[in-house]
Amino acid sequence: IVGLFPSKRLPDAKNKHKYALLIPARNESKVISGLLDSIANQDYDSDLLETYVIVESEDDPTCDIAKKYKNTHVFVRQHLELKGKGYALDEVIQDIFKKEKVYDAFFIFDADNILSPTFISEMNKAYDSGYQISLGYRNSKNWNDGWVASCSALTFSMINTFQNKCRSRFNMNVIISGTGFYIAGDVIEKLGGWPFNTLTEDYEISCYATLNNLKSTYNEYAEYYDEQPTKLRVSWNQRLRR
Repeated sequence: IVGLFPSKRLPDAKNKHKYALLIPARNESKVISGLLDSIANQDYDSDLLETYVIVESEDDPTCDIAKKYKNTHVFVRQHLELKGKGYALDEVIQDIFKKEKVYDAFFIFDADNILSPTFISEMNKAYDSGYQISLGYRNSKNWNDGWVASCSALTFSMINTFQNKCRSRFNMNVIISGTGFYIAGDVIEKLGGWPFNTLTEDYEISCYATLNNLKSTYNEYAEYYDEQPTKLRVSWNQRLRR
């Protein structure tokens, strides 16, 4: 029932914080420009945002596209024997640690995401309010591309509307699903990197947050868009983590 009512808005942030935006983007040249354009069009101070596009080869066309954008770094992985999104994130974070760069929080995105212009500003409200983890509202770019895409998008809308909105209202930890979230920099430093490497790393993070009393919230007003599969086989394989 709580999910049927509007979410409570977070108070305006008193401070603007510095963020790193991490994007695993192996062979994502067809979609990466959409996300990078949406980052460039944020109503947030661009000097407080640094984007890291993670690839596996300098020959990946994604590199040339990413280099055209301000405050965007291309990170080429070295340890390709470690396969998986979690290992890619850990590798770039370890490199950030070595360069002694400090960020208030790390955002995680997929290459096919698109952010609403106020996404970072809204999430900054959550960080400024003391939340160590915050999850944005995951909408769909292609709701109308067939029943498979519609059902897949509906799944995430249901998780956020009937679970995370309620959990936030009663100060319970949210269930992280997919991308479009941040984790505070001091949490990442304490962990020594990114240790979440299972097939369902988003739920692993959710469990870690609960077990370690991390304060998390769902921010319905921080909206971003994700692309859903249009074929049943593709959706099925995603659910099976193939």
